[in-house]
Amino acid sequence: MVAIGGGSSLDTAKSIKYFVKKSGLSIPLIALPTTSGTGSEVSSYAVLTDKKNNVKISLKDNEMIPEYAILDPELTKTLPKSVVADSGIDALTHAIESYTCKEANFYTQIYALSAIRLIFKNLLRMYRDIKDEEARIEMAKASCIAGFSFEKSGLGINHSIAHAIGGKFHIAHGKINGTILPYIIRFNSENKTTAQRYYEISKDLGFPANNTEEGAESLAVAVEVLNKNLGLPSCVKDLAIDKEKYFNEIDIMSKSALEDICTSGNIREVNLEDLKKLFKKVYG
Repeated sequence: MVAIGGGSSLDTAKSIKYFVKKSGLSIPLIALPTTSGTGSEVSSYAVLTDKKNNVKISLKDNEMIPEYAILDPELTKTLPKSVVADSGIDALTHAIESYTCKEANFYTQIYALSAIRLIFKNLLRMYRDIKDEEARIEMAKASCIAGFSFEKSGLGINHSIAHAIGGKFHIAHGKINGTILPYIIRFNSENKTTAQRYYEISKDLGFPANNTEEGAESLAVAVEVLNKNLGLPSCVKDLAIDKEKYFNEIDIMSKSALEDICTSGNIREVNLEDLKKLFKKVYG
């Protein structure tokens, strides 16, 4: 089976591979991503949408890892700016969550930090000039490397909350991930212990980081600046989601996020009330 497309297309093929395997058959999978964001071509994760209940369901099984992944910059040279932005900020979210999550280790952090460097250096280049082949190659590498990293480390509540909002209001996964990323960095950095890893990222990138708090805040600000340059929203309200409808769904979305497989990996322990407050905060 050959899967060509963005994250949704690759995840669909991976899910088919998984359920076919459950029936006793085996289909080798070749994945060719046409975006630079999900890292799905090298991971055991897939996200499916339950359209009846408007929820996104995360699956994880080693059977879903493609046998082959092919990164070809020719497949991304016609991407519209909005897809470059959404997928690129998704890759950055993967890398930052992977670096900072509970199960992060020396091995995964090498990959995650490498991906973060590549994205900050090349995402805007690719966004501004899709003909820049070097930028497309480097972003393909960054997305894939971030996939290597979170495959072994897991993720966190940025993805859990994004799954809940995206599933309920049909927002592109990368867009909502990037929109809420600065809020999650600040939430997870409310004490020095959990702020330390964000500080380490800022220090490596040369952002202001004279102390732990400044380093963590510098990373949040850097993501906000990047989002603005990519034309991404600064809060959920800017996605044209009706406030009353959104707030009516907070209890349901919070429960969904708490049960999401990504939540257990978050560097900071969270409970239902924490998530309810975060859903309110990210609305803006």
